[in-house]
Amino acid sequence: MAVVHPSVTDSSGVRGSSRAHSIAIAGSAWPMFKLEALVAGIVVCAVLGLVTGSAQAAVLVGATVAMVRWVLGRARARVGTAPSAREVRSAAH
Repeated sequence: MAVVHPSVTDSSGVRGSSRAHSIAIAGSAWPMFKLEALVAGIVVCAVLGLVTGSAQAAVLVGATVAMVRWVLGRARARVGTAPSAREVRSAAH
């Protein structure tokens, strides 16, 4: 069983205020950075596949672009929703 602190999530179970930066897909909230990463990877893969004619290079570079965008988006989302030191101290008391 998972326990969620109410100050960390909103009523939808999404951390922080990321609800405004997400899209509901099949009843699940998808953060925009995930969708942007998928689209960027597919576009880069398609363009490189057409330009170079090499499926191996296109897939490798497309996956790398998607992974970098995903990791940077996740890091930015965590920084934006991390509780401040003051909030952590007040919650401890």
